[in-house]
Amino acid sequence: MVELEFINQFRDYTLYPIWPQKCKCGNSLNLHMTNGTVNRICTDRFCGKQYEIPRCCTKCNAMYTFDDIICDVCEPGIIKIADLHMTIINSDKAIKKLNRAYKAGKINEKDWKDGIKLYKDDKERCEKQL
Repeated sequence: MVELEFINQFRDYTLYPIWPQKCKCGNSLNLHMTNGTVNRICTDRFCGKQYEIPRCCTKCNAMYTFDDIICDVCEPGIIKIADLHMTIINSDKAIKKLNRAYKAGKINEKDWKDGIKLYKDDKERCEKQL
């Protein structure tokens, strides 16, 4: 699994709120908090109608509730891209570690060549998918 801090680098969307401006009765709306979520309520004390505040994804235009912070449509692709980048970084680190171990005489030449080939193939596979 990829770390959240690493995934945030690849998020190319935001969920922005769509603020309802007027009530159906024509009065303005104020922010109101009920049951741990934010909504808008009519300023007319006789109307008192409450409106949900939806959020819209900037990339795919999917609609979500005010409490949602990630897009269910876009997020799997972002996680896949972040995972590919993380695999490339980890392969580079493993290759450097194998080279150091081979130079120090901790592993034999056959194991070193097999390990280098394995990590290079993994890195090339991920670069092709990007």
